[in-house]
Amino acid sequence: MDAYSEDLRQKIVQALRERRMNKSEAARAFSVSLSSVKRYAKAVNEGRSLSPRKAPAKRPKLDEKARTLLEADVKERPFARLSDRQSTYRRWPGSR
Repeated sequence: MDAYSEDLRQKIVQALRERRMNKSEAARAFSVSLSSVKRYAKAVNEGRSLSPRKAPAKRPKLDEKARTLLEADVKERPFARLSDRQSTYRRWPGSR
């Protein structure tokens, strides 16, 4: 799921402050979770930015050595089936 825009987050906080909307009303009005509204209100109260943070990096499926071996295998056997490549990969040292 994508993060809510900074603009939407600011509108939610603005509704809490200026329109004196309570947090559950704001959650319903903007179709977001109550926990999100609470998190945005807390961030503003603590002086933090409302901009979405970068998502944590995902671990690569192949390490560098396996990637090099795969690239060499593709060059050597360009028409190999995926199932053949999988069985070859399982035989490589250090494969999962």
